[in-house]
Amino acid sequence: MIRNRRKANKVFDQSLDLKSSERAIEKLTKARISLLLNHPFFGNMASRFEMIESSEWLQTAATDGLNFYFNSEFVNKLDQKEVEFLFGHEVLHCCYEHIFRTENRDKTIFNIACDYCVNRDLVNNNIGRKTTTVKCLFDKKYNDMSAEDIYEDLKKNNTPKELNTLSKSILDVHLDCSPYSSAYEGFDSEQKTFTQKDAEIRDQIWESMLMASSIAGNKKTPKSVLQIIKKTTKPQLDWRQILRQTLLSQIKDDMSWMKTSRKAWHIDATLPGVISNKQINVVVALDSSGSISDDVASMFLNEIKEIVCSFSEFKLHIFCFDTSIHQPAIITQFSIGDIDEYQIIGKGGTDYRCIFRYLANESFVPDQLIIFTDGYPQNGDWGYPNFCETLFVINRNTNIVAPYGITTYIDEHLKRV
Repeated sequence: MIRNRRKANKVFDQSLDLKSSERAIEKLTKARISLLLNHPFFGNMASRFEMIESSEWLQTAATDGLNFYFNSEFVNKLDQKEVEFLFGHEVLHCCYEHIFRTENRDKTIFNIACDYCVNRDLVNNNIGRKTTTVKCLFDKKYNDMSAEDIYEDLKKNNTPKELNTLSKSILDVHLDCSPYSSAYEGFDSEQKTFTQKDAEIRDQIWESMLMASSIAGNKKTPKSVLQIIKKTTKPQLDWRQILRQTLLSQIKDDMSWMKTSRKAWHIDATLPGVISNKQINVVVALDSSGSISDDVASMFLNEIKEIVCSFSEFKLHIFCFDTSIHQPAIITQFSIGDIDEYQIIGKGGTDYRCIFRYLANESFVPDQLIIFTDGYPQNGDWGYPNFCETLFVINRNTNIVAPYGITTYIDEHLKRV
């Protein structure tokens, strides 16, 4: 959705203003499409923003965690790749929760530190192109440093005059949690303050990060974001949501301009539609070491069954494993009922390496590998991280996070909720 926040009683050349706004919106929309196709994590995060034209109070761009505020003239100064960089800039401010981390620090210096942090990671991930039309903050010496560490370095090694010069290269307006921030001048009176929205915004950002990471996959999610996700021990998304989105995302590369994608409905854009008749090849490996009950395994397989039926063609490879492979079976759209009769057989022990050895011997690399397990591999060996896209569905223990891929959880005690 795109809105314009100009006051009705403000005098300006409406025809020129409208043209400027339309050009800016077109550039922003193209940037989001390009990110969706080339950098899916950033594209999906950017697509959750409501774009709001805010030239009456804003000189550049800003985000409050939910919306993308922009000045049309500023956007129009940038070339297309720089606009992608700008979107990525706001996305990472959200992912890193910079709007909540100022605390009692000097706001200007902390904003400089946050921009160094964000721009560094955008450059390292090749997101758009670092802005040169408008100067931005970038220094390789701040690699691997947090915004807080950069803040301390800036305070220690810069004079007030130097800090003032650096502040002029901040790419956007950094909104904070204060309802008295000057950035809010011109907002509608009913606008909630950040203090009121704080918990809600954090939850929405976190859920969006998990979903965007699930869609993009491990290889196309920034390492810094994966580290944030892996530090979290409590699952925020239901395992069914992650499982469903992980499988549906496997058709993201097959695009057609002949259909309209539902993904475009909330961003006012026409995106390529997904060709739904692509066959997907999914491997489901069931831990049969004895720690997972038959009821939970049956519930898991039923969920798999429902999801794969979303595809017109699929090939589902199922097997059990402990320290070797048992009961391998192939299920297609013509034999989907066989999944109801599948029997789990095993002897004990959990060796993830046997999964990858089996697939390698079969010369088979699936679109998606799903491992349903207790998360306790022998000798702490989780197998081979670069073999294929992998989703670990761990039974009960939410303190375990796989060292690669995506991790989600099933709580056996909540299985009937």
